[in-house]
Amino acid sequence: MVTQIWRRRRAEARPEETPPAGPPAEATEPAGPAEPGTPGGPARPRRIVTRRRPVEAVPQTVLVDRRTARRWRGARKHNLVSATIWLAAWIAAAILLLGILLTWANANPANDIMSPVLRAAEWLGSPFRDAFMNPDPEHRLYASWGLAAGVYLVIGRVLSWLTRW
Repeated sequence: MVTQIWRRRRAEARPEETPPAGPPAEATEPAGPAEPGTPGGPARPRRIVTRRRPVEAVPQTVLVDRRTARRWRGARKHNLVSATIWLAAWIAAAILLLGILLTWANANPANDIMSPVLRAAEWLGSPFRDAFMNPDPEHRLYASWGLAAGVYLVIGRVLSWLTRW
């Protein structure tokens, strides 16, 4: 970030690219009377004026405190317990969403691969079985299992956050 600021200021400080927007009185003139043999006398650093703000010809380095920048990115990391809770919530939601997908695709529930996934999804979605009263049983299943997946993710996130230290 520091190099980006420095490059931007260096690009703004080039006099041939940024002509002064205001009257010529903004640019600094030589400090004293002209000395013999020099056309302009001793020169001070030029001050370039852009339309936004005056820019010094010498780039300045701006340092950013990493602790302040990191504060809102989740400075506290997961420990083993909170990571396990969050992973379990994601696995439960994935099983429910896979069960919705298999039911929607009319997968064979007697298949050796599909049967455990559908049974696990049915068990995970059982607390929300009668949450909706849609006359179509498939739509009722999709809604209740989708709600269950969302609730498991929210509860897992909250418990994961509470178990961090």
